[in-house]
Amino acid sequence: MGDRDNLFDVVYKHVYASASRGEAGAGAMFWQLMAEGMSSYGDGYEVVLSENPSTSSFISAQSHKLAELTHIFTTLHEYEKRKQVHAHRRTRWHRKSIKG
Repeated sequence: MGDRDNLFDVVYKHVYASASRGEAGAGAMFWQLMAEGMSSYGDGYEVVLSENPSTSSFISAQSHKLAELTHIFTTLHEYEKRKQVHAHRRTRWHRKSIKG
């Protein structure tokens, strides 16, 4: 594993940890992510995915992990909304039955 991949590994672990706690660091991006043939525009820090398969794997793995978190948080959010609606309906029904 090269220096670049080691750096991405550290950064992505922090991003994932932050995202899993629902905090602000829910994503990360590269300075220069380029397609093949664009390296003449690079500054030495560019990432050309076809030339850096291990870095490409890191990006892909991180994307999948964050997508899973998004699914989990969305599911939890929807569950909480349904729970609130149910509680509200139950309260309304209870009030009606007391008046009735």
